Amino acid sequence: MKIKLLPILASLFIASLTITSCLDSDDKVEYSNDANIYGFSINNIKTVLIEGNDTTTFTIKGSDYRFTIDQTGKQVYNTDSLPYLTDVKKVSINMSLTSSATATYQVKDKNGQDSLCYWASTDSLDFTHPIMFTVYAPDRLISKIYEVKVNVHQVDPDLLVWSEIKESGFPVTSAATKQKAIWFNNKAYVFVDNAQVQVTTSENGTSWSPLTDLNGLTSKANYSSVMAFNNKLLILADGKLYSSSNGVDWQDETVQATGLIALVQDKLIGTYNGKFIEIIPSSNDSFTSIELGDIPENFPGTDYISTTKPLPTNPSIEQTIMISGEENTSEDFTPVWTSYSDTNRWDRIINSTGYNCPKLENIAMINYNSQLYVFGGKGKDNEGNVDGFKYLYSSKDNGLVWKPITEKAMLPTALAGKNMPFSYLVDNSDYIWIMPSGSDAIWKGRINRLGFKNE
Repeated sequence: MKIKLLPILASLFIASLTITSCLDSDDKVEYSNDANIYGFSINNIKTVLIEGNDTTTFTIKGSDYRFTIDQTGKQVYNTDSLPYLTDVKKVSINMSLTSSATATYQVKDKNGQDSLCYWASTDSLDFTHPIMFTVYAPDRLISKIYEVKVNVHQVDPDLLVWSEIKESGFPVTSAATKQKAIWFNNKAYVFVDNAQVQVTTSENGTSWSPLTDLNGLTSKANYSSVMAFNNKLLILADGKLYSSSNGVDWQDETVQATGLIALVQDKLIGTYNGKFIEIIPSSNDSFTSIELGDIPENFPGTDYISTTKPLPTNPSIEQTIMISGEENTSEDFTPVWTSYSDTNRWDRIINSTGYNCPKLENIAMINYNSQLYVFGGKGKDNEGNVDGFKYLYSSKDNGLVWKPITEKAMLPTALAGKNMPFSYLVDNSDYIWIMPSGSDAIWKGRINRLGFKNE
C-alpha cells in the first residue's frame, strides 16, 4: 500500500514540537479524541448518456439526497438511491468533522494498488464501489473507519416488469363470458358470470379456491356491480343491494339500486329509477340511500369502471373519472365522464385534441403510477383498428388526453393479439394482476419505482 501522507504527518509532528517548546513545563494542551463523522452530503452530479447518435445530459441535485450516518455500524449511505444510470465516478463530497480532525480514504492507483489519500473537499471520488474513510481525532490517538456508499438504482425505475404465474389453478374457464376482480381484505376476489355468478379467491395468485356459488341472493347477481365499501363487499341483484364479508354469504340491505358507480368521500354513488343516489352506512351496521339529481342523457347504464382521487389544488374536493364497459356502437371511442364531490353533477369530458380514450373490448381502467391507464382486447384507437393487449394507454390529465405507451410500461408480450374475457386488479403492493378466462396462468406486474423502499 502506498502512503501519500508523509508530508502531512511530518508537518503535524513539527507543529506539535513547536507548540510544546513554547509552553511552560507545567502547561498541558488537551486535544479532542473525537473521530466521528457528523455530517455528509454530495454535490451536484452531471451525467451524460450516449445511445447511438443521441446524447442526453442530466444533473442530479446532491442536496435532494439525505445521507444516514450509522455511528454504531460505522457506515454512511443514502437511503433514497440516486436515479438509474447516474454516473458516480467523479463525485465531490462534503463531510463534517470535529475541529482539527482529518480524514483519509483508500483508493486504487493506476496500477491497481491500494493507496491512501488525505481527503480534501475538492477531491473527485469514484463511488462505483464503497470507499473506506479513516477519521483521525485531533489527538492523533483515536481513529475510526467508516464505509461510505453512494447508492444508485440498479434497475430502470420506469420499467413495468411482468411475471407469469403458471399452473396457478385459476379456475375460470373459457366458458365464462365476463369476470370482475377486486382486492378486499388482503385477498383477490374474482366474480365470474357463468350460469350463476360465482366467486374464487386467492391471497397471492399462486393458488385459488374453487368456484363457489353466492348464497342469499333471490336472483342472479350483476357481476360487474361488485364494490368494496365500509369493510364489506357489495353487489346488486334484481335491483337490490346485498352485502357480504366473505364474498360467498350475502344479505339483503333493503336498499334499491340499479347501478354502483364510485366511492366518493366515504359515500357510494349509485343509480336508481333515473336518479343518482348516495348510499351511506347506517347506525345498525347496514346501509341506507339518499336520492340525488337526475341522470343526464346518454349516461351509461351499467358496467361502471371508475376511480376517485383528491384534486392536487384542493385535496378536500375529490374528482371521479368514470368509463363504462357496456357495448357502445355509436362512437369510435370510449366516452369518459367526470364528477366533483362538491357538485354531485356528472359531465362528459369533451376532447378536442383527437386523443380520445380508445374503444376496446373488455376495457379495463386503473389509477396507477399517478396517472390513469386503460387496456383491453381488440378495438379502435386514434390511429385506427388495434389488436388486443397491444398497448397500455395513459392519461396524465384525469381522462382528457389518452396516448399509447410504446416503451417501458408495456403489457405482457404473451397476451399480445389476444381477445378474451379477463379480470384485473391492483393489490396493496402495487402489483397489477391480469387473469384471463380459460387460462391456468395469470400475470402480475409492477413498475419498478413503486417497489422501491424510501425512508
